[in-house]
Amino acid sequence: MATELRYYNKAKFFFKDQKKVSDLVDFCESFNAPTTPTANRKYPVSQKILNAMFRYKLSQIGWDINNKRVYPSGHVVKANHEGDFTGELENCITVFGEIEFGNVGSSFRDLIKFIQVESFSTYDAIIFILPKKQFAKKIESIGCYEDLCKIIAYLSTSLNVPILIIGIEPKTNQHYLDCEIHCALTGNQTTDWQTQKEQYWDDFVNKHAKTLF
Repeated sequence: MATELRYYNKAKFFFKDQKKVSDLVDFCESFNAPTTPTANRKYPVSQKILNAMFRYKLSQIGWDINNKRVYPSGHVVKANHEGDFTGELENCITVFGEIEFGNVGSSFRDLIKFIQVESFSTYDAIIFILPKKQFAKKIESIGCYEDLCKIIAYLSTSLNVPILIIGIEPKTNQHYLDCEIHCALTGNQTTDWQTQKEQYWDDFVNKHAKTLF
């Protein structure tokens, strides 16, 4: 994978020399994109497997994928908005993280969460992971790194929380992994691969970790 990093609002200062952050960037640079070309010929990259791979790795490198609410339990605001991961760095900075391989609308909902994080000071900083433009075209009609960087730069006068945006993209065709060939499948590929819940994909990634990573 190739990665591109964009820092806003002094995020580079807050994230400097923080192992959890560097481990996350290293992972973004190291894995292969999972594809299921029979299940979806137009958009061969599997969102569900991508998300499960991140959940698997985030847990390994010390990020919390369970306690990820925008508003902690007991907060005056009762909305159940969640991110994808949270954590506290070695320098005591608390981080709210989003990984977005969903549609464009999901990317804008992420921005609302970021505004909430800043407004209520629930976390000190944000990490936002997105596919770059050419990669995004293989995952359906989703928001991409380049577009969201422009939007966040435009919001710079109203969104002041430190933000690191990580854009990811396979370097070559060799960085795409055909899961239908290399990972044993069960059930109907054209339906199960689209509809199964998170636990199904978490079990899938656990089972095929050596191949996927």
